[in-house]
Amino acid sequence: MMFTSEEANAELSDFVHSVSHDLRAPLRGMQGFATALLEDFADELGPTGQDYARRVVVAAHRMDTLIQDLLAYSRISRGELELRPVRLRQVVGDALSQLETELREREAQVAVEEPLPEVRGNQSLLVQVAANLVSNAAKFVAPG
Repeated sequence: MMFTSEEANAELSDFVHSVSHDLRAPLRGMQGFATALLEDFADELGPTGQDYARRVVVAAHRMDTLIQDLLAYSRISRGELELRPVRLRQVVGDALSQLETELREREAQVAVEEPLPEVRGNQSLLVQVAANLVSNAAKFVAPG
């Protein structure tokens, strides 16, 4: 059976939609349990345990954002991508926040020249693009 590109895109979009919902349920559970640990057992966890639980919450939130971004990306092929005014300062801030551990481990320094303009685009996709650019720069630029 041969698919047209439109049919293949529709199949892929349906698959992404289904998988994203299947992934988000256990992710919410992880995030909920880690939050409960912080709220109910913070003293017993100690500083290191609290830090780990906070990292789980942040990582789960980031994964949820990536799943939502995957859904948004699947909509591109169907022309459903919503464009809005986006502050690039926020985009860069979000991207740097996502990469905080990687940048610290690589001892990378990032300088952002202000002011950054407001553009019309998709916030999630622009954050992903900025994060990819900064991550690649940190990986492939010689130290120093």
